[in-house]
Amino acid sequence: MNIPESIVAGDSASWYDGPCSQLRQRFDSATYALTYELRGPAVLTLAGTVQDDGWAFALAPAISASLPPGRYLWAAIATAPGQRDALAQGMLIVKPDPAALAAG
Repeated sequence: MNIPESIVAGDSASWYDGPCSQLRQRFDSATYALTYELRGPAVLTLAGTVQDDGWAFALAPAISASLPPGRYLWAAIATAPGQRDALAQGMLIVKPDPAALAAG
C-alpha cells in the first residue's frame, strides 16, 4: 500500500494503490472498494476512487488540518458484497503545521 509514512497537518497528500493479490485472491477496483481507516488522536475514513484497475486516494488540506498531530494506525480494507479483507496495516505520523504554531 502506498499511503505516506508521515504528513504535515494542513498539507495535501495523494497516492495510488494498484491491484494486489493475497493468498491466491486478486483484489482490484472492478470487484472491490478500498478504504483506509485511520485511528489515533482522531478517526478518519478515506475512500478510494476507481482509477484504472486500482484506487486513487486524496487527502485535502482542510481534512489533514483537522487531524491532531500524533501517531495513527491505518488499515487498508477491501470490501465487496458479503466480503471484507484487511489487506495491510501500518502507522502514519501527522506532524504539526509549523504555520499554525505559536512563537516560542
